[in-house]
Amino acid sequence: TLPFTEQRGAWYAALAQIAVLAFVLGPRLVKERKILGPILAILLSVICIGLLMVSAKPDVADPLVKRFSEATLDLSGRTNLWRASAQLFSERPALGWGLGAFAPAYDLIYPRGSTDAWLYRDTAHSLYFDFGAERGVMGLAALTLLAIAVSFGLNHTLKNTSARDQYMALGVLLSGVGFAVNGLVQDMFYLKNIEWLSWILLGIAPLYYSS
Repeated sequence: TLPFTEQRGAWYAALAQIAVLAFVLGPRLVKERKILGPILAILLSVICIGLLMVSAKPDVADPLVKRFSEATLDLSGRTNLWRASAQLFSERPALGWGLGAFAPAYDLIYPRGSTDAWLYRDTAHSLYFDFGAERGVMGLAALTLLAIAVSFGLNHTLKNTSARDQYMALGVLLSGVGFAVNGLVQDMFYLKNIEWLSWILLGIAPLYYSS
C-alpha cells in the first residue's frame, strides 16, 4: 500500500521496520536458507514488476515519483508547527496546555489568516511535540516510561523463550518501531487505525513479562 500513500510518516516507519527486521532476523536467515530463498524471490518479483510499470508508462510514473518525493521530503509546514509547539511547551512546561488544546493554543501564536499560520493546525503533526505542548513534562515522562517498560519485556522474550514466542515478540517490536518512527512527523492518534494499533500494542506488551 505504500506507493499509494502520501503520509511521509508511513514511509519512514516502513524503512525503519525493514531495517530492524534485517538486523534482528538477518543472521537467522543466513542459517535457515529455506526461508531466505522465498524472501529473495518475492523481493526480486516486486522490483521487476515496479520496473516494468515505470518503463511501460513513464508519463504516469514520473508525476507520481515527483509528487511522492515532494510529499515525503518537504517538512517546511511541519517545522512551523514544531516551532509553535516548542513555544507552547516553554510557556507551560509542567502539565502543558491540556489534552486536545494544541489547535486553539496555536491560534494564539499564529492567528488564522496570518502569513505564518499553517492550514493543517489540528495537531502538531508529531506525537512527541503534541505530548510536549498538550501534556508537558509529565506526559513526555509517562510516554518514555511506557516505551522503556515495553522494550524490557520484549528484550526478555527475545532472549529467553521459545522460537515461536520470539517471532511474536519480533512482530510487536516491528509494530512498535514503526509506531515510534511514524510519530516523529505525524500524530498517530489523528489516524484511527494507528490509534487502535497503539492500544493493541499496549495490551499485548504485559504478556511478555509473564513468560
